[in-house]
This record gives sequence, structure tokens and C-alpha cells, in this order.
Amino acid sequence: MHTYRIRRFFQGRIPTILLALLSYIATYLLIQEFYRPRGETLPHTWTQVSSSGSFQQEIPFYKLVDAPSQIRLEQKINFPVGSGLVLPRVSGNRLVVSINGQPISSIGAPGGTGNIWTGFHWVDLPDEFSGKEITLGIEILGAYDLGIRELPYLVKTREHVFYRWFTGVLFGELYWLVVGVILALAALQSYYARIDTRLRRAYWLNTAGVLLGGVYLFDFAMRTDTGSMAFYLWARKIMLSAGYVAPLLMLMAIEVYTRKRTVFARFTAISTALAVGLVMYAPTLAQLKSLSLYSAGLAQLNWLFLFIIAYRTRHNVIVFAVAFFYFTLIGSMISMISSNSHIFMIQIGYVFAFVSVVYNMIEDFGRLHEDFRTAYQQSRTDPLTGAFNRFVMDEVKVQPGDSLVLIDMNDFKDINDRYGHHAGDRVLVEWVKSAQMHTHEGDMIIRTGGDEFIILIRNGNQSNMERVLEDFQLRLRDIPAAFAYGIERIETTLHDAIQNADQRMYAQKRRTKSSWIRTLWRRQKEVSPP
Repeated sequence: MHTYRIRRFFQGRIPTILLALLSYIATYLLIQEFYRPRGETLPHTWTQVSSSGSFQQEIPFYKLVDAPSQIRLEQKINFPVGSGLVLPRVSGNRLVVSINGQPISSIGAPGGTGNIWTGFHWVDLPDEFSGKEITLGIEILGAYDLGIRELPYLVKTREHVFYRWFTGVLFGELYWLVVGVILALAALQSYYARIDTRLRRAYWLNTAGVLLGGVYLFDFAMRTDTGSMAFYLWARKIMLSAGYVAPLLMLMAIEVYTRKRTVFARFTAISTALAVGLVMYAPTLAQLKSLSLYSAGLAQLNWLFLFIIAYRTRHNVIVFAVAFFYFTLIGSMISMISSNSHIFMIQIGYVFAFVSVVYNMIEDFGRLHEDFRTAYQQSRTDPLTGAFNRFVMDEVKVQPGDSLVLIDMNDFKDINDRYGHHAGDRVLVEWVKSAQMHTHEGDMIIRTGGDEFIILIRNGNQSNMERVLEDFQLRLRDIPAAFAYGIERIETTLHDAIQNADQRMYAQKRRTKSSWIRTLWRRQKEVSPP
């Protein structure tokens, strides 16, 4: 009993939440490892240059600004040949790197509406300046925030080719892979919605939620330009609003899926509307940034109720994913308000949540599909003999060269009357077993009526019907059962072949069975009691 309780505990929801926490910590530490300097770390203290003078600025730093602003930092350095400058986390919308006042690299369009904070930036330093002291300048233009949240460092470029490529993919290109996964999940759910009418509403709601989540994640995509400041403002409003509405639709979907009605979603629809209203009200990017802290808190009620539903349903996949999302949410909100370096992982949490909810629905659809497949197979199978039934005839595909055998039992009613219906059933069952022994894979045995069968033989591989007959009679020594048959090679259509085989079969019946069958009947009558 004690061992059983321990096993039940480790299979429960609390351990699942703890596993989600450990997974979050492990993911955080793994990503943090990529930010660890691989070369010579530059000094913490830099000189900030402005029109009003210069003063010292400690790195890392982060601050919100009330209007589009820029900051220029300078540092005296000396670097060897083949060096590169690595800037892991820059908050802002445009980055310009210069040497002795001469720009050597820029990231983001001059308009200052790029999205560069998610990137892992590498700048190759010209060899012509190597070996001597230069003034390295870093200029950042930010629409609503400014900062360098990890210390820049110098590396030997040739020694870190793979690392440069990998960080570029991980922090710059991975989003597009996530978008591809989201679109695939949405397409899959749309397909299920057309098939499973019972849960169609849930599938469509979740599809819409997943797609809106993809729109929200576009705010994390690395891009150099987002048009004018006005367009950038409205683009961010749309992306944030999509991020607030997405969990509402997913909550509605999971409620319809599990409870057939919405309860929590009706309440959170109000808080979600308030969250969307706040971001739509913001007149500037700076105010949008400030208001998004409050609107995000309102919108997260959807995730809270989604977690409650998942906890009640005891579906550990959803419990794990939603718990993981909450940990990423807490960490990301700390990162938004703190000047210290914190990793922003909410996009990873979103992906976990999307995949888990979709996985749960797909798993249920798989069970439904298996039930449907079983029911479909049963609808095409004769329950007594195990042969196909007549309904399969509408689906049969034939090719010229296939053969068809039409079978009809002789005096089957007499067998039922004399020996009982259980004997008649035995005749049918043994006949199918005999036919199965002498047909090949791909051939079809179809019961079209009470004692009528069709054997469809593929590729002209005609069975030896005499062998089938002999085997059948050996199985039924105690019952005088026989049948007539007609064989026809399919040259045109299945219908024509059946008509021709039918004529051959009845011609055989009119000849009063084959001679050895008459002999068999005579022997059976001689040994049968009067």
C-alpha cells in the first residue's frame, strides 16, 4: 500500500508542476549559458557622450524612455587581427557600431522601428584598426527603451564560426520555425474540425487562438524595420492584443472540449477586453510599454483558469505546459521591470502551451478516429463468417485481368430444416475458412446474401475450385453440403463479370451438381439414419 501511494504521488499533478519548474530552471540555465562570454569581456564602465557633456555609464543597464531617444557609449580598446565584437542583448530599435567615430556596422533601419532586442549580434572588426588603441562607439536608438543587458566581449571570429551560426539561428531565426509549427497545428486542427462535428466548435476556437498566438509571437521576431513610428505603434498594439485574445480563445476551446459550455471564459472576456482597451488607448510607444505591464496582468487570468481546468482534468501534459508557461511569465515580467539581466522566455512558454492544448485535442481525435475505423471495419464485415459483407461492393476496385467466382449453396434450406440453423451457420463458417485457405493476400471473400458468396481473385490468379470444394467437404463429413459456382475473368466492369458468372453458376445448378457431388449426396443418404 505504501509503495502504491508513492507511485500515485509521482504520477500526480504536484510532481508534474515540480517537473515544470525544474524544466524551466534547466531551460533558463541552458539559454544563460549561451550568453556567457566566450572571449575577452569589455569593461563595465563606459563613457556616455551627449550634447550636454559626458559621464560614466555602467553596463549592464536598462531604462524606459518617454519618447524616441538615443544613447552613445564609447570605450578605449585594443584588439588583435581577426576579432569580432559580440553584443548578446541590446534593448532598442537600431544599433550602430563605430570605430574612431566612423560607422562600421548598423543593425536596424534609420527610422528606428526595428526589432533587435531578441537578436545575438556579431560585428566583425576591421583588421586595419587592429593592434592599436581605438575608440569603440556603440550608439543605440530606442523608441521606448534603451539598454545593454549583457556585457559586450571580443572573440576570435574564426574560432567561433559554429557558435556564431548557432546563436544566430537560435535567437534570430528560430521564430520562423515556430511560426511554421503553429501554421501546421492550425491546419491540422482545421482538418479535424471538418471531420469531427461533435467538437467542431472547440477545434475552430483553438485554431483561432493558435493563429493569434503566432501573431503575438511576431513581436519577438528579429527584424530591421517596421515602417513609420505610427505604423510601428499600431503593429505593436495588434501584436499585444493578439497575445491577450489568444489565451481567451484557447480557454473557450478547452472549456467547450471538456465541459461543453463556457464558464470561466465569460468572466475573462471582460478582463481581456479591458487589456485590449488599454493597449489600444496608448497614444505613444512609451505609454504602450508602460500600460502593457497592467494589460498583461489582466490577460493572464485566462491562463490562470486554463491551468485550473487542466488541473481538474488531471491531464499531465497540459498541467506541465501551463505551469511551465507561468514560470516563463513570472520570469519575463521580472525582466520587463528590472534593470538587471533576466532572460525573456515567455515566447517559449507560449509554444509549450500551444502544443500541449493541441496535443490533447489531437490525442482525443486519435481515439475518436480509432473508434471510427473500428466501426467502419465492422460495418464492412459479416459478423458470422468474418468475410466482407455486401456493402463493400460499392468500394471494390477491379482491373482487367482480375477474376471473379460466384458461389451459391445447394439446398441450403434443407440443411437448416434437417440439421438446424446452427448447422447452417457452421456450413457458412466452414465454407469461408476453406476459401480463405485457398486464396491469396489481396483476394476478397464477400458474403452477398444468406448463402451466396463472391470471391474476387487479383491478377488472374484463379483458385483451384475443386480443391476448395474438396477441403470444404472434408470439413463437413457429417452434413451433405455442396454448392454451385461460376468463374468469370473480368474484362470490362465488375457488374458485367457478375452477370456472366451468374449465368455460368445457374447453368451448373441445372446440371444437378457435378457427378462426384451426386455421388457424395448418395453416400451421405446411405449412411444417414432413416
